[in-house]
Amino acid sequence: MLAINEEFYSIQGEGVNVGRPMYFIRLQGCGVGCHFCDTKHSWKKDDAKTDEADIIRRAVDVGTDWICITGGEPAEQDLSRLIDLASMEGLFIQLETSGIKHQDCFDRIRQITVSPKTLFSNVPLDPKMIEVANEIKCVVTQQSDIQHYVNLAKKSQAVKTFVPMSNSPPLAQMIFDNMPKSWKLQCQEHTVLKLR
Repeated sequence: MLAINEEFYSIQGEGVNVGRPMYFIRLQGCGVGCHFCDTKHSWKKDDAKTDEADIIRRAVDVGTDWICITGGEPAEQDLSRLIDLASMEGLFIQLETSGIKHQDCFDRIRQITVSPKTLFSNVPLDPKMIEVANEIKCVVTQQSDIQHYVNLAKKSQAVKTFVPMSNSPPLAQMIFDNMPKSWKLQCQEHTVLKLR
């Protein structure tokens, strides 16, 4: 059983899967608490729990191939049963996490996106998450953030992407002017298109 904030079907608006239709499973709870978070409504947990089988049935019913497990911070809950059930249905899984905790079941996930928040929170990053990430996606609020993230991800073979906070054009220009050529720059396309 999981504490779920919301479920919905939309496109993935960020990262390597941008534009791909997905069933989003937003879990409740987040102890990271970034000041710029656009999903603060998901931070608090209530006592209501949802059976993982019901969640996966709803995902299958919309006809999706992909689910995105996000939050809040999804790694604060045990994801093993949800991942197992999704895999049994042949669903591809993307996990979006700040990287605070590794779980053994993560080796059954197709796409692990780590968005480290070490600049904005006292909650530490689990180094194992940088190792297993397929993608490292970093929110930039100012120029000094860039070098911090470059250092953090320098040993990773993952796709590395900078995202300007709030899709700010001046921040995007600053990132472009200062980013290593091995990194990508991307906005949140779902917000530009005004999709959920």
